[in-house]
Amino acid sequence: MPKGGDAYVLKNVIHDWPDDDAVRILENVRAASGTGKHVLLVEFVIPRHDREFLGKWADLEMLIGAAALERTADEYAQLLSRAGFRMTRVVETASPFSVVEAIAI
Repeated sequence: MPKGGDAYVLKNVIHDWPDDDAVRILENVRAASGTGKHVLLVEFVIPRHDREFLGKWADLEMLIGAAALERTADEYAQLLSRAGFRMTRVVETASPFSVVEAIAI
């Protein structure tokens, strides 16, 4: 992981890892980033509603194929906290992906 960046963008990286492995990836980002720097995760974020959402199908694929999962905003907040980040917001996009923003603490 290159050191000294202002922001680190990870797209479709965290979702296909079990929690402990995902935290290790995020810890490596945290070690490179330094306090006050941002990480942006571009991932499916499972919504609270029961309507159809592409990420729910991907969640099944992750469970079967990689023993991993798509996560809710609260689950991302917990992973990020374990790795030394504080989640600041989740930005929905026009696509099924959201941007999960966090800052290194």
